[in-house]
Amino acid sequence: MPRRRTPAVETIFVPHAYMAFADRRIADIVRRACYDANIVESATRSCYLQGLWDGVQVAIAHPELLAELKERG
Repeated sequence: MPRRRTPAVETIFVPHAYMAFADRRIADIVRRACYDANIVESATRSCYLQGLWDGVQVAIAHPELLAELKERG
């Protein structure tokens, strides 16, 4: 029997109130996506850069976590 592939994207539960907040903040971006030929690349870059920035903030706030990740890497 073939092994199931592990998904590359994890689905998480987000409370409705948080999603509603996010939806209000991204409404203009979603509308613009209908007209922007490069929206997938733009959104992907934005998510990637935000993730990097979030990682930097976590590393600054929790240097012990950064040290642990360096040991494992």
